[in-house]
Amino acid sequence: MVHGSNLPANIACSRTRCDGDLRSEKDLQAGRWLAMDEAERVAAVETYHRRQRIRLPRATLHATIHSVVENQVALGEDAVVETFARLRSGGLTRHEAVHAIGAVLADFVR
Repeated sequence: MVHGSNLPANIACSRTRCDGDLRSEKDLQAGRWLAMDEAERVAAVETYHRRQRIRLPRATLHATIHSVVENQVALGEDAVVETFARLRSGGLTRHEAVHAIGAVLADFVR
């Protein structure tokens, strides 16, 4: 598992777990987020939701979709970045914007 300075400022990992403030209004540092492998990103999202006591019937699926949106933002995918900015300027928190985009993604892949 990647840990220490290779992670975004608001994601912290030890040798056995990842955690982070994914509701933070600060954007994740794209390079550090993308330096983590996909399993670590999903684990960070799952751990965050668990620590916030957000119960999810399908936690891994939820975290995977969450991670996909974070990946698209970090990679600078135009449509996602523009939508993300529009949602944020409309008053959604960073976390709410990720969830809104994730909801559209989930509907699309059903």
